[in-house]
Amino acid sequence: MQIDTSDSGGTDRKEGASDSGLEIAGMLVKSGCLAEAQLRYAQRVKNKLLSPRTLVAVMLELGFISKEQLRETLRSNIVSVKLGALLVELGYLKPTELQAAIGIQREGDNGKMLGEILVEQRFIEDYTLAEVLAFQLGYPYLDLDLSTIDRSLLARVPPHWIAQHSFIPVKEENGRVLVAIADPLNLEGRKTAEKLFGSGTCFAISTLKGIREAVTTLRRGTLQGDGTATDEHTVTGIVNSIFEEALKDGASDIHVEPMRGNLRVRFRRDGMLALYKDFAKELALPVSSRIKVMAEADIAERRRHQDGRICYESAKSGTVLDMRVSFYVTIYGEKIVLRLLSKKGELLDLKEIGMPSRMLERFMDDALDTPSGVMIITGPTGSGKTSTLYSCVHHLNDLNTSIVTAEEPVEYVIEGIDHYVYPFFGTCCLSE
Repeated sequence: MQIDTSDSGGTDRKEGASDSGLEIAGMLVKSGCLAEAQLRYAQRVKNKLLSPRTLVAVMLELGFISKEQLRETLRSNIVSVKLGALLVELGYLKPTELQAAIGIQREGDNGKMLGEILVEQRFIEDYTLAEVLAFQLGYPYLDLDLSTIDRSLLARVPPHWIAQHSFIPVKEENGRVLVAIADPLNLEGRKTAEKLFGSGTCFAISTLKGIREAVTTLRRGTLQGDGTATDEHTVTGIVNSIFEEALKDGASDIHVEPMRGNLRVRFRRDGMLALYKDFAKELALPVSSRIKVMAEADIAERRRHQDGRICYESAKSGTVLDMRVSFYVTIYGEKIVLRLLSKKGELLDLKEIGMPSRMLERFMDDALDTPSGVMIITGPTGSGKTSTLYSCVHHLNDLNTSIVTAEEPVEYVIEGIDHYVYPFFGTCCLSE
């Protein structure tokens, strides 16, 4: 059986609609992972199936090849793999969707790559496309972070080369340059990067959207929002100024929200949210990355919820600000909510929390001095729930009582009490 595998890959060319499974099967036969008799048998099984299955899926299910053999073969024959064929055979794309994308590519005169068309038509998500290519072809997946990109390397690349081949240099280590590329099957793009940075260039896969947004933001180099450039040091200053103003205004929460056309920052004071300042939308990614670094969160993760914690010391007042941080995924980027837990100097005595004398007396007799039961304290943000609870714990604390708190975060440390840090709790205590 003769199987033609001489086609060269790359999504910058027009991709044919030939039997994609045979192309990959031919590579498996040449590599010795698959016998021709097995291939013929797999084809017969595929033709008899009532539900359409790809040839690769049939061979995997029959046990003729393993997933690792498939990956190794694809990595060894990367220049011969077509993007559409790969996605169809791996089950991420339907043949009809590939045909439709090819038709759009042929009719268009703007030179769009097939991968770009697939994402634009919502046949596949951009990050799914990047992760599939990274996993199957043995490249690392890289979620671009502006703060880690070496601008001196970017300055060496002509803008039209980046637009044509969709890659961006990230950093140089041990004499080798790491380049993020949207389509590693684009042989011309890889050769162009190697021409610029040497044959030792190593590649990682990123989304096309991520590469273009990073290039646009970094090349713009103009002043943003309040007249400051979006470099790392300025972003650090912006984030610090947000914290300083929140501390000065007595805010209990900071909301950093990416919107369609801007980055909105709001403070919560006395339970009410109020606008602090609007920034240029280009600052959303660098501000998010800066806060993630401070909170020791994963700066590469942008598709799942994350939590972290920041201990910030004010340069103006010397006050230590403890902040609990949550990162949420939205359609415009990551929303960040910071809960400010200012380190307080001294606990309030129970008599100083503001209860009228008769109410306080009844509260102590009927609640605190009762040997068993549950006490629930509720109220809006900043109303004094935590201060009241800690005052109660402090009042109950003596040598004859064992007190264990379950809380996250711990706002006061009281001598003689066991503070148990438990995620997702507010503050509660058990005594015996």
